[in-house]
Amino acid sequence: MKNILVALFLTVVGNGLYAQGSTGSLQGTITDELNGKGIEMAIIKLQAGTQTLGGYTDDRGDFSIKGIPVGKYTVEISFVGYQAIKLEDVLIKNSSITFLNRSLSVKAGKEFEFVFEKWKDDLLGPGTPGTMTRLGPQEISGSANPRGVGDIIAASVPKVYMKDSGDDLNFSGSRSGSTLYMIDGVKVIGEPQLPNQGIGEMIVITGGLPAQFGDTTSGVVLITTKSFH
Repeated sequence: MKNILVALFLTVVGNGLYAQGSTGSLQGTITDELNGKGIEMAIIKLQAGTQTLGGYTDDRGDFSIKGIPVGKYTVEISFVGYQAIKLEDVLIKNSSITFLNRSLSVKAGKEFEFVFEKWKDDLLGPGTPGTMTRLGPQEISGSANPRGVGDIIAASVPKVYMKDSGDDLNFSGSRSGSTLYMIDGVKVIGEPQLPNQGIGEMIVITGGLPAQFGDTTSGVVLITTKSFH
């Protein structure tokens, strides 16, 4: 039933999902304000003029919407029984991740209405890490070590060490081999084997890790792949 609802929602709001041109991604976590737990199946809807698209959160409250045409959007976040939120002018940038973490409060009364908030590009939202490096297409394609994800990071990000090309990354003295990698919001095991040409952006977090990434003792690498429409 859940898969049917997701398919139906994406069919209804998917106009423009495959639009030509530059695209970015929207990613984040929606939680219950009271207990901090992720809200499953919360609706994330983006609208700009006649273009509407969106998606749902997973069982941990996480979502990742890829292939969004560049521009400013009104983003609506809602779930049954919670106070909905509407954010104006959320900016989606070319080959980049826009992060959006929000907590929803239990709704008082039966009326459905939105709480309007001013959008602020706060990277990872509440709990933004203290040490973060964003590598865009220019830094990735222009890397002096184009052999892989790890080589690019070791050459570009402070406090990250790699003994030899292809070895595990070491973040500020942490144990090697414990780096958390995520591609388009999905956790992967080990260093991803991706061609540099297919990477749109990498965000490397070396300290002050938000709780949403679990109990990893090393760094976090968030990768957004390019969309070739």
